[in-house]
Amino acid sequence: MKDILKNLFWKDARKVPDQVKCAFLKTFPEAFNEEWSLEGANWEAVFYLDQVEKIARFSKDGTVQELRTNMAIGELPPHIEAAIAPYGEIMSAISIEKENVLSWEIIYRNEQLSRFVCYLDETGAELSKKKL
Repeated sequence: MKDILKNLFWKDARKVPDQVKCAFLKTFPEAFNEEWSLEGANWEAVFYLDQVEKIARFSKDGTVQELRTNMAIGELPPHIEAAIAPYGEIMSAISIEKENVLSWEIIYRNEQLSRFVCYLDETGAELSKKKL
């Protein structure tokens, strides 16, 4: 049973192209506990760096396409917290770096305890919002 589960969860890790593995190690040399999966055409690594969970997406040639970082609520920039404050309580926050542009994915709940995901640009302007 252990081998079946190991093969199920690590199946993609054995197929990660060398150029992707090398790019990962070069970009995140201090990373640990990485887990790989194939997401569409991109390779995705979930890992920890400085005790923070991160998700990096790489193209087949090893180029970083996107980096997501789980943020502690108290570490959010004040203007991001202020942008969400009228809507409700922040439940989780992720910074997203893509093509040298920073954006935010914020999950919050309102007074009725309904949860929403809201995407903000780097200035705190709302890009989109939907109920979960």
